Amino acid sequence: MEIPDFEDVQDLIDDGIEERVITEEESVFAVVELKQLKILLQRCHECGRIPGGPSKGKLRNITWKQTGGPSKEKLRNITWKQTGSNLTAHYRCACKDKCSWSTQSTIPGTDTRLGNLALVAAAHTAPIGYPDLASFFHAAKIPIFAKRHWHNQSRCFVFPTIEDHYFRMNADLKNSLVAPIKIAVDGQYDSPGYSAQLCAVSAVEDSSKQVVDFACVEKHEVGGISGRMELKGVQKVLESVQKTNEHTYAAVERAKSEDIVEDVFSFFMHVRGVHSWQPGLMKDLIPQGTAKIGKEFSKLSFSSILGCHHAALGDQETLPVASSSVAYQVILSLATKTTFLNDLKKMHHGNFTSFVESFNSVAIHYRPKRKYFPIKGFMIRTMLAALSYNENRRAEDRGERVVKRVCMMYSKSKGEMISKIQKGPIYEKWKEEIIDGAIKKKIEQGYGLPDMLDEDKYMHDGDDFIADELAELLNFDEEEESELEVDSDVEFD
Repeated sequence: MEIPDFEDVQDLIDDGIEERVITEEESVFAVVELKQLKILLQRCHECGRIPGGPSKGKLRNITWKQTGGPSKEKLRNITWKQTGSNLTAHYRCACKDKCSWSTQSTIPGTDTRLGNLALVAAAHTAPIGYPDLASFFHAAKIPIFAKRHWHNQSRCFVFPTIEDHYFRMNADLKNSLVAPIKIAVDGQYDSPGYSAQLCAVSAVEDSSKQVVDFACVEKHEVGGISGRMELKGVQKVLESVQKTNEHTYAAVERAKSEDIVEDVFSFFMHVRGVHSWQPGLMKDLIPQGTAKIGKEFSKLSFSSILGCHHAALGDQETLPVASSSVAYQVILSLATKTTFLNDLKKMHHGNFTSFVESFNSVAIHYRPKRKYFPIKGFMIRTMLAALSYNENRRAEDRGERVVKRVCMMYSKSKGEMISKIQKGPIYEKWKEEIIDGAIKKKIEQGYGLPDMLDEDKYMHDGDDFIADELAELLNFDEEEESELEVDSDVEFD
């Protein structure tokens, strides 16, 4: 028989997935098929015997026959019992009456399996809620713990660890800043439209481009009017930041808006082919036609900007737009709305919030608007988003995350090719630290769960807590985790 080269064998391994050497420090858990474990456990893990075979250290007698098949092998009878994501094999051996071997070790001084708590903490930092996690495990026929265990481990060990990690990072950041600091503030609601019940307002510091603080506001705090939550959150954030830095400069408080307003409305002069004008009220210089004009517009005037900023256009000048056109009328109606004018008055040249929007794009990944979160879960997910965003910024400052390449991509919005920066892998070491921290808290606690207030039960991340409470009331197990007997062909649903 021809023996293939090593390189040829490598190409056949696991459908082309690259094989590499790993260490126990790098990978703590592995996905193992039950049939493979059954093969492994045919030899007793304590004495080394196999069922019906000789004792450890002796050679097996083998008789070779030219015809006929081998005698039927005697397989060890193994009973599997499930404890969450852990499986324990029970079997008999000549060395002792009963032997058992588990896929996970217990956390020292507790009866909690290491993998169960590590999975809960890892899922939160991913972030993955219990319904999605359970659905994935069930589809792959991998055992998973009950929702009650998820909530208990979350509220008692994982959430406190996340809070500790966030507040420690936040304190280090504030202590490193030199007064006065400049921050940009923006809010994000928990759901689209007018159904929002929560709003998170984040403050990003200008020099470090890191989240320096955030505040969460509930709808009942502002009289049940969701539109007021963002302003309330801004007030909370400013108060919190000013407690640690008395010389805070906030763009929202000291904006000089005159030039911005005149810049915006000079557009309506330019499109009509007028590129210079005299000082005066805008209502007298800008034709309104049938457009619906807001009340505040009548008070505005041109005083400092009396012409377009561009050079002479010459042959490049486009045809002027008639003030009676539909497009002109619609845009003027929108621009003169009181709400839009109020927003303009809060703007200032040089004060932009693009990096706040960058954080918001991370936050929407951790607390998507299509999922319900109670206030505690909403705050925990916001902390995780801040940790993820800030740790990546710090990794870039340390030179651990650099630009790998610049590639050209087609932009649908701009209709042309644009350059995109591709950076190295995101920094995720902080997630491992949270998992280790949760395990340490469990070791400090020991057996059982700590006493916590009733409202702490609702610190989950968007699951149906009424069903969870009913399931807990109907659960009569005294132990923190119970074993369920399964066989090797079971589907873990």
